[in-house]
Amino acid sequence: MAAQALTGCCARPAAPLASLSPSSRQYSSSAHISRPALLQTSSRRSSAASSRDRATLQVSAFQIPSNKWWLKSAPPNVVHINSVQQLVDTMAGAGDRLVIMDVYAPWCAACKALYPKVMKLVEGRPDVLLLAINFDENKTVVKAMGVKVLPWFMFYRGKACKLQEFSASSKRFHLIEEAVERHSTDRCFLASSDEEPVLAEFPKVMPGKGVSSSSLDLPHSPKPQPQPV
Repeated sequence: MAAQALTGCCARPAAPLASLSPSSRQYSSSAHISRPALLQTSSRRSSAASSRDRATLQVSAFQIPSNKWWLKSAPPNVVHINSVQQLVDTMAGAGDRLVIMDVYAPWCAACKALYPKVMKLVEGRPDVLLLAINFDENKTVVKAMGVKVLPWFMFYRGKACKLQEFSASSKRFHLIEEAVERHSTDRCFLASSDEEPVLAEFPKVMPGKGVSSSSLDLPHSPKPQPQPV
């Protein structure tokens, strides 16, 4: 599957132009040579050198970190998604809990900066479930979800489907806090048929056998209550 293009602060930059390569400049300066054979050879060498330059720059710019920051200090109400089926099963088992889908990438600096704040938030809110989705390892999911900016957050609640989605950063962390408070309020949900898809983006993927709204083995505790004045 072709890699999906991203826009925004964590977009992967386009490959450098061939004209930026020292080898390319060397051969372009020899354009006055009239013999076709020499021109053809120069063009091939310039193209090969430019390809090597692009490959080197791309590897150095997006080399995956070895410390795996995205796996550190995750509370028990954080689930790392590895497939479409796991995503559907987890959503089906979440019941009426608020579910946050956090789409990140190991090479995304904004994702890394935001990670500790998000983990601290969900640790203090065991009534909230966070699904961490690695962009590089879940291309089918992110393509169906229409994700084009990282980090990207989507909020779901029971049968109400998607409530809100947006991109955030460390400086805009308050948007996540406000969304959690807004969508965590008590509410009633109408019963629906088991034949309905859990996620509209994957209408043909149904929960596995034995998966229900009470089958998700995660800690449950009442959300913080306001103190009387």
